Amino acid sequence: MSGMMAPQQYHLNLLDELSCRRLHQIYQVAEITRDLDLFMSIWTEDARYGNLQGKAAIRNAAAGFFKDMESITDLRISPAACHIEVKGDTAEGKFFQVAQLKIPQRDGTTSIQHWDGSYHAEFVRNPDGWLLSRLCGIKNPDLFHDTDIQAQLKYEELHFTLD
Repeated sequence: MSGMMAPQQYHLNLLDELSCRRLHQIYQVAEITRDLDLFMSIWTEDARYGNLQGKAAIRNAAAGFFKDMESITDLRISPAACHIEVKGDTAEGKFFQVAQLKIPQRDGTTSIQHWDGSYHAEFVRNPDGWLLSRLCGIKNPDLFHDTDIQAQLKYEELHFTLD
């Protein structure tokens, strides 16, 4: 248990942290499935996403990058770590993830891109629950996220058999 927090308050705090973490998981699923409505369901009206302000600007940008992602035939995003601190009706967190993208190339081959992402997130509680009020890079808040590791590999399918 955290410090001298009463057990009931500790459990309520854990539920708040889980609610915030769930918003980031919805963000990841919305990116993987390119579901614009799901993506938009997690933001406050005045949210900031990188250097964008407000849901209309976020929707326009998301629609654009979902269109740009059409060449990706398979996308997987895996959480690496997160930390969330709840302070009443607000919370802040840091999220780290890795993504693998399968992309057909013009020469008929397929490449696998590996990316990492680091996020600073801010949340607010409203009458219906928690929403994201800000999501940006930890090092560069003008970006949607920081990316420190990027690699591209030639894709070669492996076939495993169980004997």
